[in-house]
Amino acid sequence: MPARPGRIEPAARRDALIKAEAARLAAHADGPVIAAGSTASMPATAELIAAIAKLDRGAVVLPGLDLELDARSWQLIGGGEEAAARVSSAFEHPQFAMQALLQRIGITREQVTLLGTPAAHRRERYVCEALRPAAATDAWKRLAGGDVPWIEGALQGLTVIEAANAEEEALAIAISLREAIETPAKTAALVTPDRALARRVLAALERWNVAVEDSAGEELADTPAGLFARLAAEAALDGVTPVALLALLKHPLLRLGAAAGAHARAIAVLEKAVLRGPRPRPGTAGLAHALTVFHTELAKLRRGQPSDLHPSDPRADLSDAQLREAAALLARLAPALAPLEGQARAPFAKIAALHRSVIAALSADATGVPAAFQGRDGVALESAFDEIAANASHADFAVEAVDYADLFRTAICDRVVRRPPLSGVRLHIYGPLEARLQSADRMVLGALIEGTWPPEIASDPWLSRPMRHALGLDLPERRISLSAHDFAQALGASEVILAYPAKLAGTPSVPSRFVQRLAAVAGEQRWQEVCARGARYLAWARALDRPAEVKRVDKPMPRPPRAARPTGLSVTGTYVPEQFFSPADWAADHVYKHHPTAILIFSLMTMLAFNLFYAFYCRNLQPAYRSRHDAQHVARCLASELYQGLP
Repeated sequence: MPARPGRIEPAARRDALIKAEAARLAAHADGPVIAAGSTASMPATAELIAAIAKLDRGAVVLPGLDLELDARSWQLIGGGEEAAARVSSAFEHPQFAMQALLQRIGITREQVTLLGTPAAHRRERYVCEALRPAAATDAWKRLAGGDVPWIEGALQGLTVIEAANAEEEALAIAISLREAIETPAKTAALVTPDRALARRVLAALERWNVAVEDSAGEELADTPAGLFARLAAEAALDGVTPVALLALLKHPLLRLGAAAGAHARAIAVLEKAVLRGPRPRPGTAGLAHALTVFHTELAKLRRGQPSDLHPSDPRADLSDAQLREAAALLARLAPALAPLEGQARAPFAKIAALHRSVIAALSADATGVPAAFQGRDGVALESAFDEIAANASHADFAVEAVDYADLFRTAICDRVVRRPPLSGVRLHIYGPLEARLQSADRMVLGALIEGTWPPEIASDPWLSRPMRHALGLDLPERRISLSAHDFAQALGASEVILAYPAKLAGTPSVPSRFVQRLAAVAGEQRWQEVCARGARYLAWARALDRPAEVKRVDKPMPRPPRAARPTGLSVTGTYVPEQFFSPADWAADHVYKHHPTAILIFSLMTMLAFNLFYAFYCRNLQPAYRSRHDAQHVARCLASELYQGLP
């Protein structure tokens, strides 16, 4: 969007407000001011926290400040001289923002007061050692082969689940959460940045009817109302293709002036009649034409006249009443999709208004109330359309009809629909940001693979690293630092389970660098014991859906009644040698009345394929020959080879 006079970017406005608040507190602070839970990753936030720390009645609560790291390693986080060589800053270290904040405030770690009592497992030292700066990992040498009791204590409540794939990971995590609530008053939480994993775990927990509170919510585009809106746009603007149409018709929010599920039989008939074969003509008019043609051919078949339908066609058993139901469904569907059908290039706001009317018509019940705009996700969807209409002057850019569905999803992708809060729930699902100020007896950290946790770092195509540094912008590695801080904070629970899949979508994954560092410090033998504790969850997950007994299904051996068996075969029929086809194939052709020429056509196609192969590779049509002659000459040679017959 072009710059407008008197407007500023949202980030600039945010920074200006924070700086104004810092100036106000510095001049007129007359009461206690406490800043808690912030890592001060933004410069403006760090300036505000520094101003609060300098107030007479100001206090700053630092989340997860590392007091175990030695002074040399702490200094290396911010860069400096090491062995007569310049060491760059450890942007990926979890304490990078904390060290910069203390320097801005003007204090050292020794001046920070420790709040609370350290946990009995003393896992802070283990995490500190594992995540120390790369330039200081030479300190790991003193841990090799020695008796380090603090590592043993830190690993007591630690479990690692290495699942085969994402589905197995989700099921194993669900089992571990289900196990936790078997103990009265015990709480458990899943922390993951992967929303797909969170949805899988929620689905797995539903088999036990376990209540879970998901703080992250769900993107509006992925909610039932958002998905219904996307399907309506895709079906209407893309020519009412069979796949999109069936997904729309079978969506639970479809009403078309009736109650939920009232059109189920008509949808099934429409699918069987015209949507499983050749694609009909585009649009609802093409569907109506295809249904009419099918009804006509079916009537011819029943009268014994020549018809395009074979008697063995599964559609031949459809009754006239069923086809009338399908026609009535199309009569309701056509006017509902009409505003968007055939839509040409138009402003985005105009197409969105038509889109809204289509959704209302498709989801309106007998009382006229659109079901798609009910509930939390429906209200959010209606609010999105209201906002587009209110800002129509800014959404006046022209959009091709085929591009609208993708653009609409992009327009609503930043809206989140949260579930209603539940009371008395002991299972929670958090994102890394929400988990910073939460605690649970058992913390499960999921999707610990490279590219997810920590996130993938993409290089800036416009600004190089020196340019970003000169402009005062953070380097991409700062995101890794924040994710490392979240990881270290979650490891403070009494019970911690680390889970990751060995493969994701069939592609081998790489365990998170944080997990690899924990394994390196623990040692091979200790780490194997940690993984062994997670093996029992994998065993339960694999046994959960495994049948107690697998019965082999025998090969079909049809035995039709004697009256249905043929008493003879025509001498002009196709002779099928017994060594090529089984009795089941013979019965399918002669008893159950499959198409009489199917086997003959298959045989002819096989012979033709063999002849083509023989002509190309065994005669004079080899690649070297074809390269010296034009296409017409090659075609004449090929025809002569096929018509002359082959030995």
